[in-house]
Amino acid sequence: MTYTFAAQTRLSIRYSGNTQPPSLQQLQPIANNENPLDVIIGNPGLKPQFRNNFNLWYNSYHILTEQSIYGSINYSFTSNAISSSLNVSDTTGKQTTQSVNVSGNHSWNGWFGYGFKIKGPDLSLNINGSFDQSNNVTIVNNFTNLTKSGSYTGGLGLWKSKEKKYDINLNANITYTTSKSSDDPMVLTHYFIYDIQPGANVFLPWHLQIHGDADLNIRPKSTAFPTNNNVFLVNGWIGKKLLKNDQLMFKAAVNDLLNQNNGFNRNVSSSFITQTTYTTIKRYFMFSIVWNFAKAGVAVPNRGN
Repeated sequence: MTYTFAAQTRLSIRYSGNTQPPSLQQLQPIANNENPLDVIIGNPGLKPQFRNNFNLWYNSYHILTEQSIYGSINYSFTSNAISSSLNVSDTTGKQTTQSVNVSGNHSWNGWFGYGFKIKGPDLSLNINGSFDQSNNVTIVNNFTNLTKSGSYTGGLGLWKSKEKKYDINLNANITYTTSKSSDDPMVLTHYFIYDIQPGANVFLPWHLQIHGDADLNIRPKSTAFPTNNNVFLVNGWIGKKLLKNDQLMFKAAVNDLLNQNNGFNRNVSSSFITQTTYTTIKRYFMFSIVWNFAKAGVAVPNRGN
């Protein structure tokens, strides 16, 4: 259901529901013994789960003032949610996993933004944020474990441009993540991650263009991870434009100038908190020729009347 207040202002309310049947692997009663320390047992009595989703969405944009307001809130809960029952042996380390139906799984998430233009310095500004909260139920050694997780992000973006002279932009975000489980209520996992992304283009005489951007990822140590994983990525290129409408460009570029790029991922799930680092492409130099197609297809001839 959507209500339109004005040409560029709308409020929408949505509901959807969907059923997800258990997979054959979750139902199969025969144990999978490929890994003797990680045994998966099927559950032929498993019921389908049904997920309910509610969404509230608002958007407003004023062309003359270049002001925009937007946001969305979502809530979902699952009946007969398919989760896992995990049993771990203290002596052998063997773990047995089985899919089971549980109740109590639900989540909230949302995002918002407010954009406007400051006329004096001719600067565009955007303030934004998001949140994600979830309750997940699992069974660990016959104990019903409730994990409450949350992630909260606040951000700021600004940009300024002058045609054929320059454009600059800056995006900055801070994210706070927290997780707590009922099987060990004294342990609280929480940490911050900061992300700063500046960028700029400078247009010079003789059809020259210089570009630079950076991605500064600050990942401090936390209660679960004793070391930080900060990465400062710096990229840049210089290009010479040729032909009509600057369609052709010769570019010389460098990626990851400081040679610091590392793959990184942190994940908080219902039973585990993991941090993964992996090798990825680091510093390299590249020369390229770029052809921008000014027009697509063939012009339609004027047939007259």
